Amino acid sequence: MRWNHDRRIPMKVAILFNSSSHLLDDRLMSIGKILARLLEGHEVFAHPRYGAMYVPFAKAVPVSGAGLGSETHNAQGGAYKDCLRSAVLDFLTDASSPDLFITIGGDGLAAYVADALIAAIPMERRPSMLGVAAGTANVGPIVSFRAEQLNGLSLSDFIKIPVDAVEVLDGGRHVAYAFNDVVLGDTLLATVGGETRNISVEQLVKYDRREVVRPGTRIATDDFKVFRSGKEVSFSSPCDPGDIRQIVASTLQFDRLYGRAVLGGLCVAGVSGLAAVGLCDRVVVDSDPSNWNYQGFTGTRHLVFCAGEDIVLTGLGPDAQIVVDGNPYLRTQDSVTFRSVSQAVSIFRTKGEGA
Repeated sequence: MRWNHDRRIPMKVAILFNSSSHLLDDRLMSIGKILARLLEGHEVFAHPRYGAMYVPFAKAVPVSGAGLGSETHNAQGGAYKDCLRSAVLDFLTDASSPDLFITIGGDGLAAYVADALIAAIPMERRPSMLGVAAGTANVGPIVSFRAEQLNGLSLSDFIKIPVDAVEVLDGGRHVAYAFNDVVLGDTLLATVGGETRNISVEQLVKYDRREVVRPGTRIATDDFKVFRSGKEVSFSSPCDPGDIRQIVASTLQFDRLYGRAVLGGLCVAGVSGLAAVGLCDRVVVDSDPSNWNYQGFTGTRHLVFCAGEDIVLTGLGPDAQIVVDGNPYLRTQDSVTFRSVSQAVSIFRTKGEGA
């Protein structure tokens, strides 16, 4: 971050609101007022498509035609993602290329913006990110502040922290970077009628329809296999593919689990570059409270992996779609690959908070 002793050098800041946020306009306007105080003395830019009306103090960035297209999802990850990528490029190609991107939304919006930044700019010149919670899921690490927590702060109160990601590939095609988690399943969490519900990945991607459904469990077929950098990984005990009800993957960078032996292999968490895949015998991402209270043992087989290793899953079932930080994608190939990426982006955290 560009600060010189006691003399503050103004930063260039880009602001992007989730264009389909479930929050009411007056709430978004109040967030805009908090940002106005936070960013006082800095050069601020907003996008006409993504919330410029909530930050009237910001300059409007010039908009390309691609940034104003349809936002209906599609099988390639959605026109919404394409429009957001175009919006990010609008900021980057303008003469006022920002030092910091502030997103107001959930983990999904932040992940889309991060994906665009990673593709466009090398790490040493990549803008930092600060996520303000205004979505269905606000888990982090990018989305790490409620708007009220920014009251009374200025940008001099923050430090930059590099953040790992898990890259996801459908076959050999890049899909997205996950900063919270990847879920292989046929549902995702979304706000429907003011409540968090499981909705169909297929219905949202194909028809932009929020259809509430029960999570499917046809995740793995009898041909299911796991490969680490080309070599098949054997199971320490027999694994029935029918017992795999959901597959998750996540970085371990910010999980304070070190030394907690009850967590098995995950007790090495906290080291940059480490990630894990979990084969779960129950649906973990489930909005139905009646499924949270369960009796007896449940199990997850964890495979910890490092940056530079490819973890390839083959023999996936029809319910194994791809959800990355809450963003849905329809799987088109038989295999999905996970890669741990060290220091994919940098984020703003308050001083003393650290990792």
